[in-house]
Amino acid sequence: MAGGQPDRHDGPATESFRGDFDPAAYSTPEELLVTLEVMSLGCRLNLSESEHLRGLLSGSENLVVINSCAVTAEAVRQTRQAIRRARKARPDARLLVTGCAAEVEREALAAMPEVDGLIANAAKLDPAPGMSRPPPRQ
Repeated sequence: MAGGQPDRHDGPATESFRGDFDPAAYSTPEELLVTLEVMSLGCRLNLSESEHLRGLLSGSENLVVINSCAVTAEAVRQTRQAIRRARKARPDARLLVTGCAAEVEREALAAMPEVDGLIANAAKLDPAPGMSRPPPRQ
């Protein structure tokens, strides 16, 4: 506390986990090749878990993880939209989906050609070797 006021953080600490991937934010193609993108849709728990995922997967190259939400039909629609946008922005990246939509809409999301794999919600924070370094997209 400073001057009797509670400490506040006004920075965009969790904003990096929201929204669309913007390739224009990177100045060179090399920067695009070594990026890990974790997108979080939905609740605060997803934001926290996405931050943890970023730490687990640090060092991964050309990987997109979408931590999805399924609380409403609109949330599921936004998950599908995020998947399509991520694939369009990063066509050569490995695209993995986890979260609630990956559980309740498993078959529908697995059928999307943009999706390389689904990670069970219960296993998404598992630091197993297969999780930390997914194979490259073929």
